Amino acid sequence: MLGTVLCREGAGRVERLTCEANVTRGRDSLRYKVCMGGLYIGRLWCFHWQCPGLGRYRLWMKLDRFDHQILQLLQEDGRINNQDLADRIGLSPSPCLRRVRALEEAGLILGYRAHVDARKLGLTLIALIHISMDVHTPERFAHFEAEIAVVPEVLECLLITGQEADYQLKVIVRDMDHYQSLLLQRITRIAGVTGVHSSFVLRRVLDKTAVDVSTGSA
Repeated sequence: MLGTVLCREGAGRVERLTCEANVTRGRDSLRYKVCMGGLYIGRLWCFHWQCPGLGRYRLWMKLDRFDHQILQLLQEDGRINNQDLADRIGLSPSPCLRRVRALEEAGLILGYRAHVDARKLGLTLIALIHISMDVHTPERFAHFEAEIAVVPEVLECLLITGQEADYQLKVIVRDMDHYQSLLLQRITRIAGVTGVHSSFVLRRVLDKTAVDVSTGSA
C-alpha cells in the first residue's frame, strides 16, 4: 500500500487530514481519498487510516538521527527520564517526548521490560531444543505454537529452515530433573511432535536484546 500525504510541514498532532492513497490489492489498483489522524514529529509520520473494505493501515516515513538515538538509548536504559534523554540527544524535553510518543504509536517501541537475573532465581540451566513435526500443515503448526506459547519455561520459539527440525525452542529451567519433567510431561505430549534433539548452554558468550537501529531500513 502506497500513500501520498498532502499537508503542510510542521510539528504536532494532526486530528484530521485528507490524503490520497494508491492501494494495490491483488490485481486491482484503486485510488482512495481518506481522512487520517496521527502525529508528525520531524521526519516521522505515524498515521492510522481506514480504507473502505480494506481495513486499518499504518503509514510511517523514514526516521532521522534523533529517532535513531532515542531508540538506541531507550534500549540501553528503558527507565531513563525524558529530561536526561533529551540532554543526551541534544533536544529540548518537549520535542523529545513527542518523538518518543510517536515512536510508540508507530509500533517501533513495543514496550518496556525489566531484565531479571535468572540465576538468582535458581534458573541455571538453558537448553536449545530442536522439534520435528509429523506433518507440515498450517493446522498442525498452529496447534503446536498455541500449546508452546503457554509453557512458562519457554523463552523463545522459532520456526526454522535449513535443519531437519521444524522448530527451535530456548528454555530455561532449574536443573536436569526440571528439564526432564518439562520434556516428558509437556513438550513431547503436544500432538504432532515426533522428534526432539536437545543441546545445553555451557556459557553465555553474548546475550543481548538491543538491535542496531542504524542498520535498519526505517
